[in-house]
Amino acid sequence: MLTTATGDREGIHMRNISYESDVHAPLETVWKLLRDKVENPQGYVPGIVETKILERYDDGVLREVSAQGMVIRERVTLNEPEGTITYFMVEHPLFSGRVINRVVPTSVQSPVAPQRLSITVEWVPKDESAEKLIQENMPEQIQREVVSLKEMAEEKERSGS
Repeated sequence: MLTTATGDREGIHMRNISYESDVHAPLETVWKLLRDKVENPQGYVPGIVETKILERYDDGVLREVSAQGMVIRERVTLNEPEGTITYFMVEHPLFSGRVINRVVPTSVQSPVAPQRLSITVEWVPKDESAEKLIQENMPEQIQREVVSLKEMAEEKERSGS
């Protein structure tokens, strides 16, 4: 399910775009893919050509990502008990804000119940071209990314790898 919203907070025009899907694979499988996406985003996010881990912390990393002619610096935090990985924009030429990847069980009683996977983008565009990019490309890109992760996890489950 895709949702988009616009909000003004203290005069700041924030875009909130989210997509979620159920994944028929164990929680550990989906979490492992999300963790791999932190250090190897090229296999998950189109357009990323290089990633450098600049610092490591107990709860995540500071990384630099090269994509579409831009260098983006992000502080990535992992919170496994909550099932979230949050990418905070430290330096980005077009946006400020964060991206939240979340995976949570749909049922704690049933071990075969699917996991709910979501990606939420909470960005503030820095100019009109960034606003246009969010409106035209971001919803579809987020949906593709969630569906791709879902397919990877389910394929791992089917193949037993």
